Amino acid sequence: MADLLSISSSAVGVYQRVLGVTSNNIANVGNEGYVKQDASVSQTPPTFDGRNYLGTGAMFEGVQRQYNAFIENSLRNAKSSLNGQQALVQYANRVVDIMGSGEIGLSPALDRFFSAARSLSADPASVVARATLLRESEGVAARFRDLAGQLQQLEGETQNAIQSDLAEVNTLAAQLGKVNLELSRNRSLDRQPATLLDERDNLLRQLSERLDIAVTESANGEVTVSVGGAGSSGALVSGQVVKPLEATFDPQSPERLSLLLDPFGREPVSIAGVSGGAFGGLTGFRSMVLEPALSNLDLLAKTFMKEVNNIHTTGVDGYGESGRALFDIETTFAFDRVRGEGPLNIDAQVADLRAFDGKDIRLSFDAQAGQVYTAALLGPFKAGDRFEVSLNGLSKSFAIGSDTSLRGVADQLRQFIDGAFGVQLRTSVDPKGQVVINSSVMKSFSLDIKLSSDEARVQIGQSQGLWVAENRAGERITGSNALLVDGVAINIQGQAADGEQLVVKASSRPAAGLRSLLTDPLRVAAASAFRVFRDNDNLSTVKATLEDRFNEPAGPMPAPVLGSPGGITSNPVPSEAAEWVAQRVVPFATVAAGQRDVAIYLDPRSSQANLQVLTRDGRHLLGTAQADGASFVSNITSLPAPFNAGSTYSADYLNKAGSAAYRDLSLFYGARALPTSVQVMGTDHVPTATELRPARLAAELAIPNGTFVLPANGVVLNGVVLPTASATITGAQNMATLLNAAITSAYTSADAAGKQALDGITAQVRDGVLELTRPTSKGAPGQLGQINLGFGSAGSPALLAKMGFRSAAYLDGAMPEDLLVFTTGSGDVKIGASFAGMPFDPAQRRAELRKSTLEVEFTSANQYRITDVGTQTVLAERSYTPGSDIDYQGVRLSFSADPRAGDVFRMDGNADGRGDNSNAVRLADLEKEATAGPGRAFTLGDAYLDVVNQIANVNQQSQVATRALEVVHQQAVEARESVSGVSLDEEAANLIRFQQAYQAAAKSMQVASQLFDTVLRI
Repeated sequence: MADLLSISSSAVGVYQRVLGVTSNNIANVGNEGYVKQDASVSQTPPTFDGRNYLGTGAMFEGVQRQYNAFIENSLRNAKSSLNGQQALVQYANRVVDIMGSGEIGLSPALDRFFSAARSLSADPASVVARATLLRESEGVAARFRDLAGQLQQLEGETQNAIQSDLAEVNTLAAQLGKVNLELSRNRSLDRQPATLLDERDNLLRQLSERLDIAVTESANGEVTVSVGGAGSSGALVSGQVVKPLEATFDPQSPERLSLLLDPFGREPVSIAGVSGGAFGGLTGFRSMVLEPALSNLDLLAKTFMKEVNNIHTTGVDGYGESGRALFDIETTFAFDRVRGEGPLNIDAQVADLRAFDGKDIRLSFDAQAGQVYTAALLGPFKAGDRFEVSLNGLSKSFAIGSDTSLRGVADQLRQFIDGAFGVQLRTSVDPKGQVVINSSVMKSFSLDIKLSSDEARVQIGQSQGLWVAENRAGERITGSNALLVDGVAINIQGQAADGEQLVVKASSRPAAGLRSLLTDPLRVAAASAFRVFRDNDNLSTVKATLEDRFNEPAGPMPAPVLGSPGGITSNPVPSEAAEWVAQRVVPFATVAAGQRDVAIYLDPRSSQANLQVLTRDGRHLLGTAQADGASFVSNITSLPAPFNAGSTYSADYLNKAGSAAYRDLSLFYGARALPTSVQVMGTDHVPTATELRPARLAAELAIPNGTFVLPANGVVLNGVVLPTASATITGAQNMATLLNAAITSAYTSADAAGKQALDGITAQVRDGVLELTRPTSKGAPGQLGQINLGFGSAGSPALLAKMGFRSAAYLDGAMPEDLLVFTTGSGDVKIGASFAGMPFDPAQRRAELRKSTLEVEFTSANQYRITDVGTQTVLAERSYTPGSDIDYQGVRLSFSADPRAGDVFRMDGNADGRGDNSNAVRLADLEKEATAGPGRAFTLGDAYLDVVNQIANVNQQSQVATRALEVVHQQAVEARESVSGVSLDEEAANLIRFQQAYQAAAKSMQVASQLFDTVLRI
């Protein structure tokens, strides 16, 4: 009975506890983080009664959590992935709604703009139609700004959401650290409180909802949580050690997010590759949707502005003036000093809109990264002043050309240094006009600049250090105080300290800065910049149309432009002239339209070489007549071909002056000197007056000794042929005596005009150098003080060289078109040049051509002539292929049919274009032109729809992935529930079963008690 009683009493205790575990499961059935618990019951050891083993009952071993680590990890991963996709879909839907809306999207604004352009093309004289176009222009710009603002607002929202998620992550990590502390009190997992383990797992699930984590569990249940696949170095929680996470954002680059672990610790760790959870979804949205949307919107804004402005600026407005830009991207720059406090003067402006993206530019100063020299120029300068530049003891020199302005001299000095020391040195001219010289290959070097001048000075400053930046392509950009980074020109003046850092911030991205510029309806350029009309006397009814092609990419030049890479630099010093082999097949230089005051110098040495200057249509301007000019112009050995297709040769304007010259240009071939104007400085170095100094034509070449004969008709001085003369030359003085005698003889026999042309010219020797001089008061009106030493029929550059003078082709003023320079003859020659001005850009070329009225006359069915009506200059005579177009200096002339002989068409600059709709038609047609998107394969409207479709595609794929992940997550939940979840049906059955067992054990105890009482009564 004792055994029966003990067995029953232990059973009552066991099932009492089992019922308690079951009741606990039922009580926590609604607790999401609760893990089902099972009671573990086992039999007690049996006893041996001498013959048999008898059972002694049951005992309660403990409570077991129904936990599967693999299933729990799968659930965390599934939840993390699902939350990430849901966050991405949520925000991507908003972008699609914003950009794809029929009301606030860009497409309706573009449609209204081009509709206004079509209306204007139907009635170009209407001021109302012009005003409507301006309103719609502002509407498009405002829509770009609104869209950019909406997207940037989303950028701010997601940034706040990320910060909020990270704050929760840090809070959960701190709580998990406290749980680890409690778990560390027990060495064994089976002795840990189930509620503590439940709390641990619940915190891990909450962490995984916010970002993807890697969990490592120790033997006692403590966990190490890592993020970003960084292993132990990226441990967010390790035992009781918790390190916070912090994110920093690039406000101009939503895809750039820096995540630091333990940012305020001794060794912060940069975390990369964090994905999953709401954090991963938000960062994915910023990189896959938001940044592409902003970048594509910026690109579309720049493309739209460029294409519209290209058309509008080619037209003529209601005032008869060239069209102005219709749109601009306005932005200002702010500068944050991250490190450094010294005084700096910083300026930035957009220099290349194509590369500008509105994002921050970071610069740092490296004081040990190079030596910098600054040459400050102080005038007045005059032509012929000589610079000598020495690099590490090697000296080269050049003389200033005709442009003696401070900026012009600075440009000449820069070009000279680039040409002489281009491999070793890098030069630029800063906004103050100073020439800045540093080296990309030498950390330390010695530079000296000397100036030989009566009044001008050069001051050399030396410093060390470079500003360093990195562009979007990852390229390293450096500069002493001027850098061009991602389309932004940055100038920094002042003393920077080593390690100085600053950030250049644009006030807006391109799309957010788009503005409509015009408010006056008459400024709308509805008319074409050119117009063409047929002559009333034409025999045919052929109509002509003009196409403006100035903005199309220019083809390669047949020879390098003066001052361009590979071209001749501006340096008239004879010793610095370039070597060249005389031959007329290939031009050696191109004088670009816009370059001015050009002089091409020729030292023929022992050859009989000559310079030849021609237009690209074969008009011979300077040099010597070519008997076989047709073969000269038809030469195609040089690629690209020097002359336009179908061109013919003409010497009608060869060496002509005044109204007989080509387009009335001022041209001269020979040796020349003009009076020079210099500024007279006061004591405070401020100009007080301008002084005109006499012309000095100095010999630059060595005068050979021996018998010299000046042949008849060999040399022409100021238009007067010098008579035959000869002398034995043993020095410069002999040549001076010969020239003075020849000048005197010519003066004596000349008429009044000839005497006036030669008056005051004398030859003399000064400091051992032969020179011709003339007072500024002598000469014909308009030619006072001039000395022009040219050639007669028996003359040549070789003859002038024997007299000590270098020949040159002089082209005064700005050139209206491109010219080619050749050498004829054979043998080695030396070529130098001096020039000013910059080549025209397309707008300047267009404006230059608009100044002229051109006449195209068909002299036969297969030949035509182009004439400048204003100067009566024949610009071109070409062959014509029926059915073809005529291209001339940026315009294309097309015909409705083949013109007949005698047909004449005139083209001018369309001075009054109010009734012309040509440009408005081009603007309206832009709607259908493929100008945007990858490979310029889309129209502007289609390019925008393509951007929206790309975002919608990402959104759709994310929605599909979300539905798939919902299934995966549901399966993971069900798998966990099947193991760890509480089933009320199962617990109810257990409750009945264990209750019955408890009752049976209690009944056994009662029976044992009754039996014991019966025994006592016996």
